[in-house]
Amino acid sequence: RDLQAELNDKFGIDLMDTGSLRDAAGIAPDGGLAFGFVDNRSVLLIYVVDAEKFDAFVGGKIRDEIGLEGEVATEKVGDVEVRVLGANVEKQLAWAHFGKVAILATPQLDPEKGGEASISKFVAGIYGNDKGASTSSSASFKQFVSEFGGKYLVAAFANPGAIKKSKFYPELKEEFSREEGADDALKNFEEYCTSLGMGFDLRGDVIKSHFFYGGNAEFGAYYAGL
Repeated sequence: RDLQAELNDKFGIDLMDTGSLRDAAGIAPDGGLAFGFVDNRSVLLIYVVDAEKFDAFVGGKIRDEIGLEGEVATEKVGDVEVRVLGANVEKQLAWAHFGKVAILATPQLDPEKGGEASISKFVAGIYGNDKGASTSSSASFKQFVSEFGGKYLVAAFANPGAIKKSKFYPELKEEFSREEGADDALKNFEEYCTSLGMGFDLRGDVIKSHFFYGGNAEFGAYYAGL
């Protein structure tokens, strides 16, 4: 209840009234939302019914909440108009509208890890990715959707293969390896894990979470032998 009151006070969003997403932020109340990490940035894909209202929401309430300075500027990258917010290049948000979908990107998670330095070029490039390189076409995501997707109010997916290839993985692995029981967990993840996910359901006033672990054939054989 405290979270709901805070969202209502700060953003005009009522968790019990999906129509408030449309009224306050121009977001489609019956649309989806996807979140991911791409090339050292966090990315949101949001279905929007009112682009002007969405731009005003991000450029106003979101800007004030996270402490950005400046007004929304429009930069043209090829045929794409990208909205850029923030006077400090290292803290900018940027987004663009592609039909009913808005793609929004955050600042680089770690500037030392590299990636496209221009956030406007990054956003424009996201839409131009080949379909074959997208998450939706991966075997890992298809496994997640088949076993887990569509059953929960909110779901989150992670591709273990992409995690292991990430430039962040060696650092994460080293940090996790200090935990008790980490050796077995890392071996399990690196050798057997093919898909990961979480789902969240609202049951009355209670939020329930569910975890999904997808394994390969060797994973099944390994546990069958225990």
